[in-house]
This record gives sequence, C-alpha cells and structure tokens, in this order.
Amino acid sequence: MVLYRRKEKVEYSDRQTKEQSVFPSRDLHLTPVTVPPPVPLHAVGAQTQPQVPFSSSMVQAEPAPPSTPTSIPPPRACRPPPTTPVPIPVSSSSCGPPQLPPAHQKPCLSASPSPFRMKPAACLQERRGSNVSLVLDMSSLASVEPLNCGVVTPRERATQDYLQSASRTLSRQQLRDVVLNTQTLHAEFAEIPMNFVDPKVMDISSHGTKNRYKTILPNPHSRVILRTKSSFDPLSSYINANYIRGYLGDEKAYIATQGPMINTVNDFWQMAWQEDCPVIIMITKLREKNEQGAQSRVVKHYWYTSWPDHKTPDSAQPLLQLMRDVEEDRTGSPSQGPVIVHCSAGIGRTGCFIATTIGCRQLEMEGVVDVLGIVCQLRADRGGLIQTGEQYEFVHHALSLFETRLSADTGQ
Repeated sequence: MVLYRRKEKVEYSDRQTKEQSVFPSRDLHLTPVTVPPPVPLHAVGAQTQPQVPFSSSMVQAEPAPPSTPTSIPPPRACRPPPTTPVPIPVSSSSCGPPQLPPAHQKPCLSASPSPFRMKPAACLQERRGSNVSLVLDMSSLASVEPLNCGVVTPRERATQDYLQSASRTLSRQQLRDVVLNTQTLHAEFAEIPMNFVDPKVMDISSHGTKNRYKTILPNPHSRVILRTKSSFDPLSSYINANYIRGYLGDEKAYIATQGPMINTVNDFWQMAWQEDCPVIIMITKLREKNEQGAQSRVVKHYWYTSWPDHKTPDSAQPLLQLMRDVEEDRTGSPSQGPVIVHCSAGIGRTGCFIATTIGCRQLEMEGVVDVLGIVCQLRADRGGLIQTGEQYEFVHHALSLFETRLSADTGQ
C-alpha cells in the first residue's frame, strides 16, 4: 500500500510537471471535490422565455382634451390574449435554487415597446429586372413575424386579431383635426403589423425569379393564380399579385401587384385578360409593353408619373382626379373584373391609391372614415400596403381634401 501511494504521487508529480510546461499558471489540487446532487429533469426542462404581456391598447395616440367637442377618438384595438402563468427560467448550470423575482415588481407598460412597432434599422433592397436605379426601404421587414406560418404563435394570433378588429372612426371634423397632428398619425401607423410573408411558406420552386424584391411576396390566401394548361409546373401559375377587398369588404375589388419585369410581362397581361380587368393604374415611371392575340378587349391604362417612389405627391388634387376618372371608366366598362393597381413593389403607392379610394367611398356613403381599419384590411390581403408614415399621413390629407369638396357640394 505504501509503495502504491508513492507511485501515485510520482505519477501526479510527472503529470503536473508536463501540464505546467503547457499551462504555467495552472495549479493542480488533489484534494477531493464534493459532487453536487444532480438537477432534476423537470427543472431543466422548464427553461423557457417569459412571455411579454400585451397592453390593452396597441396604438398609443395622443388623446385630445376632454373639453373639446371634436376630440379624436382613441383607436379600438383588438382585445389582448388571456394572461397565462409565466414560467420561471432555471439555468441548467446552476446548482442552487432559482432566483425568484420580487412579488411587488410589475412590468412598466409605458416603457415596454409595442410588439408591432417597426425597428429603425435601415437596409435598402435593390430592385430586380430593371436598369433603373430604384431601391426599396426594407427597414421593417425583419421586425414583424410573418402571419402565414404552419403553427400560429401567440404573437401571430395577436397580429391577426389586430388586423381584423383595429379601428378608429373619424367624423368629418375629426378628420380635419387629425391631419394637423402628424405625430399621432405616425405613431398610429407604426403600430400596424406589416404582415409580410415568410419566404419559407412559399412552396413554389424558383418563384424568386418572378419577384421584383425577394422579401416582398404575395400573401398565399389571397394571391392571384394564373390558369395554365400544365398542372406539373406550379411556377407557370405564379404571379406576385393579390386580390384586395374594397369598400365594405367587397371581394376582389382590386388587384395589387408589382410592376411587370421582362420575364413577367406575359404573366401580367394574362392576369389582366383572365380576371377581365377594365382598368390598369400604373403609378410609376417605368413602362412595359406587350401585344395580345387574335381577340381584343378595351382596357383603360392610366399612367401616373408625378408620384415619386417612397415619397408623396406635392398635391393630392391630381390623385383625386385620377380616382374620379377611374371610377367612371370602371362603372361604364363591360368588364366587371377587379381594377389592377401597381407601382414598383406593389405595396407603397399602390396601397395609398386603394386606401384613398375606399376612404372616399366611405365618406360619401357614411359621412365618416376609418383609415386605420382600412389599412388593416389591406394588409390582411397583401402585406406592407402603405409603406411609410409619410404615405399614411398623405392618405389622411387626401381624404381631408375630398371631405372639404364633399361638404361644399352638399352644403354641410
């Protein structure tokens, strides 16, 4: 036994000499170490992230003074999801008891960011299929989880509920007042979920070759599907376009689509023919041409060139005149299909035109307008419609101008 202990000491001594030559600062301790009891499996498995509580109001607009009779009503957002117990995270590397938060400590709702607020990170996406230098602000694409996924998460459920129920109905006087409060409009716009599509849910091979922007895709549930002879080629039926509901949820009142590229021009005209579209509205400086076959139809094509990309027009008057002309041609045309509206990506200027058209119709029929509800309905059909806060503000200005003319015509 004595000889064995001495041999063991020699072996440790040699090993210590070798290890010290590699790690000079390392000290070996041969004293016995007490092994802690293992952590129970259920404690390790409970390591999850705490859920973020939702505020009862997702839009933080500045309330108007209560004494003013024309105060702007707060937005009516969707009800928050039911509160569920928050599991306490337990580190698997810790052998001690978990640290419990103080019972009196409550989350500060005013300091917590909105789950749908867009991040200010800037990233520009180059446009495909053109030699024109045109870029699209993609700053908000990564800040909102996509709505169309196989498993609906609580965040996605909240997004759906918001788009289906958020509303703020404005009277004529309240519309005049709200256009003067730019900060409120931009804050309200920042709360609306973008509802962009996750590229992983598009199961069509090589569909990226037909997209002007790789991150702006048609929402699957409302996208236009081209009729083709071959059922073995899903790509031939694909086009980056969505049906858009109109006033009072009128199905397929519009088609919002990207500007046609060289390899998608035939698809664009096939869609116009297939859907029996009476009017095409082109809100961009780009132009594509194509010839039809033996049959022919009369299609009014409006080319609006005075609207710069990512900006707003200097005046809303030309836009209102365009809307009036389009409505006259639509009602007088034998074709009863949807009106095609496109710009470059098919979300910014396209969304402004459709939202303004629906808002003007609502003012005519009801005497009130709900821009927030209109935009939520548009984004439920195609993600990202109305792209910037400035465009959201411009829609309110255009509707305010329309309301002024409407009041003058009716004597109100």
